[in-house]
Amino acid sequence: MQKRMRLKEAREKMGYSMAELAECLGIHKATWQGYEIGRRRCPYAVLRQVVTIRKKDRAFFAELPARLDVLIDKDFPHGIPPEINYFTDEDFS
Repeated sequence: MQKRMRLKEAREKMGYSMAELAECLGIHKATWQGYEIGRRRCPYAVLRQVVTIRKKDRAFFAELPARLDVLIDKDFPHGIPPEINYFTDEDFS
């Protein structure tokens, strides 16, 4: 029971639905569901793929602010002009 819950927890923490993670892994949703509920034994190779996907997701989001800053600085070396500000104070109230 404990291992099955960890598979579900890991998937949910990654922000994937069963169908989305199964698609990333190249397996059917029913196969992943079988792993989560313990009907099937999850192969080590699949677990390694899950870890790899999680690391890639974390790396992508960790680097995202720096990449956005570089793009903004490149496109607007003197700052973002006020006429490009698409947000109003009401958007944040």
